[in-house]
Amino acid sequence: MTALKRKKKRKIVKYRKLQFMVSKIHKDKLKEYCAYHGITLNKLFRRSLREYMDRHYDVPVKQVVHKNQMSIFDLEGVAGE
Repeated sequence: MTALKRKKKRKIVKYRKLQFMVSKIHKDKLKEYCAYHGITLNKLFRRSLREYMDRHYDVPVKQVVHKNQMSIFDLEGVAGE
């Protein structure tokens, strides 16, 4: 007999609330656009932000190295020299 396999736990996704203000005219235009394309306002904002970040996010990631951490290319203090 084989043992029953358990389902893997799903990774917990944390959400944060963002707010911004637009004029009534812009909101009406956004609602019309969403109704025409069959999407919601939230989906429109998420897609737009994702596309913008994919195109413009080129900030290099700063790597913080602790002062006591050795580099694999650091040959100081290696035995045999």
